[in-house]
Amino acid sequence: MIVIDETKLRKFEFFVKFTEIFLTFGGEFLRGVLTKNCSKAGT
Repeated sequence: MIVIDETKLRKFEFFVKFTEIFLTFGGEFLRGVLTKNCSKAGT
């Protein structure tokens, strides 16, 4: 039987949520940078 330490589980949940937020924010940020660069190159 595996005993899961609750603090480890909490840290893991926090890590997953943080990763999700980071990826979402990072994706939006990268998209903004890419679109700005593309529009600059286009003109």
